[in-house]
Amino acid sequence: DSYGYGSSIFRTANELIMTAAKHPRMSREVLEEYVDEIEKDKDIDELHEYGFESKGELLMQLAPLTKTPEEILKMLNRFIKSCKSEYDLSELVKKKIETLNVMRRESERQKTIQKYLELPKIRAIAVDDAVSIKDYDKALSLIEDGIALAKSVGYYGTERDWMKRRAEVYEAMGDKDNLIATTRELLIKDHFSKEYYLKLKTLIPKEQWKTFLFETIDQNPLDGRYGIDAIAAIYIEEKEWERLFALVVNGKHTHIYDLDSYAKYLKGKHSEEILHIYDDKLRWEAAQGTGRDRYESIAHSMRVMQSLAGGQAAAHTLAEFFRQTYRNRRAMMEIISEF
Repeated sequence: DSYGYGSSIFRTANELIMTAAKHPRMSREVLEEYVDEIEKDKDIDELHEYGFESKGELLMQLAPLTKTPEEILKMLNRFIKSCKSEYDLSELVKKKIETLNVMRRESERQKTIQKYLELPKIRAIAVDDAVSIKDYDKALSLIEDGIALAKSVGYYGTERDWMKRRAEVYEAMGDKDNLIATTRELLIKDHFSKEYYLKLKTLIPKEQWKTFLFETIDQNPLDGRYGIDAIAAIYIEEKEWERLFALVVNGKHTHIYDLDSYAKYLKGKHSEEILHIYDDKLRWEAAQGTGRDRYESIAHSMRVMQSLAGGQAAAHTLAEFFRQTYRNRRAMMEIISEF
């Protein structure tokens, strides 16, 4: 339901089923009968969308308590044949591969992997197999095909996951150049996340690092504001204050949120410029409409102004302008009275 109560109830039911099944007083005969009843029940899968385990998932938790590996394998084949959900199919095929591994039926295990290679979780098993025997060419080929498949259906998260796997393979190979190239791709694709920034910093020689970093950032301009915080964090880490100023103070696109967030890092040299921008932006903001939230936001920015060199006087001057221009806005006058 819309409040999630159904899902919570079904999760509790799942837990109770497993607790009862594993209870020392539960007889094997009763459990076998229960497993058979679940397999025959046609209504369980209709509850799956509300949070109840799918029939296959539930039985795969219960079956090892009563079934032999051969019986489990036959059950899995039945569920795989009728499965319509990609997620459930992936989980069932993974369980089949694990069962075949326990049964030491390697030829059938490999055939199953090849048959379901289009499923990312199954392809990942194939990659793990290749890496385990140091067949890196095969692993990379499987990964590249996985990237191509993910791109073709617009699964960008899966594409990124395969790129991360490719980086891991290059690292295992000791191929530093390709590891750097792939990690750089990930940095760009993941909007300059800290994870890949820090990884690259360990890979690039110190004397080449800043040139490499700045070229990567400059060659991949931001699309609007998205990613500003990540790049700002990099500039702060690198103590690149001029680059931070150029990022935050971006002409007419300068955003008050960015000024509020980063002014404290820039006040040493750029206080006067930032105060002028604040004055323009906050006058414009006040002219856009009324409302207590708007006034509180303006007051917050004025407090940031006060932390800058010359900011006390600048905030007071702005407050005087507001008092003359918007004297009838009682809430605003109350909120800015501190300035």
